[in-house]
Amino acid sequence: MTYNQGIVFLLNMSFGPIINAAQSLAMQVNNSLNGFSGSFMTASKPRITKYYAEDDLNNMRSLIFTSSKMSYLIMTLISMPFLICTDQILNIWLTEIPEFTKPLLQIILIITIWNTLSIPAVTGIHATGNIKKFQIVESIILLSILPISYIALKLYHNPIIVYSVMLMVMIIVQFVRLKFMNKLLGVDIKSYLIDIVARLTTATASSIALGIIVNRLLPENIWGFIISITIQEIITLCIFFCIALNNNQRCKLTGYIRRKIAV
Repeated sequence: MTYNQGIVFLLNMSFGPIINAAQSLAMQVNNSLNGFSGSFMTASKPRITKYYAEDDLNNMRSLIFTSSKMSYLIMTLISMPFLICTDQILNIWLTEIPEFTKPLLQIILIITIWNTLSIPAVTGIHATGNIKKFQIVESIILLSILPISYIALKLYHNPIIVYSVMLMVMIIVQFVRLKFMNKLLGVDIKSYLIDIVARLTTATASSIALGIIVNRLLPENIWGFIISITIQEIITLCIFFCIALNNNQRCKLTGYIRRKIAV
């Protein structure tokens, strides 16, 4: 994407080669993890388009909500160890850790987790074929990352500020997508804010907070590391089941698991 290339240029211009290694490592990890969650959305996208073609907007909206939660959960699950046990993982992986690698990796993963919400939304909007205005508005907002980042770097000479700007813009552009989903697909804005945004952000914050506590209580050795990651994943699954899913989704999921066990 153009704004990603622009960010690389801005950081190189401001910090030189010192930032290249850190940024490269952070992006390498992020791209690897993103590939896992992307496979789920690859399966969901054709069904979203199919429902619109059949004029089945109720099932389409339901699938947008469900796929948003599931892709977000998958990305959160695989990112959690890298968000909480960043130092341990980097120390295992690298003998010398470039400056800024840890905060860059953490904020890039947070951006990627949030961006999982964009795929179902954009797929639904594109299914309508009425995308000219949407693409213009979305592109303008995304490209604004570059001038805002440039100004922010002049005020705060820190590479993290660039990705902080990106995160804020990504949050804004997702609400713009929500507005277009409301107009083109009849997605209720209040329902989306409560059932998707509020539930997922609450579940994520709770999972990270409890994961940090667990990680600090365990010994700093390989067994403590393994146990910490295992507990973090269990906590995340439990919290997302209780908070992120609504009653209907919990019933469907438990029914699906029971059917699989019975087989």
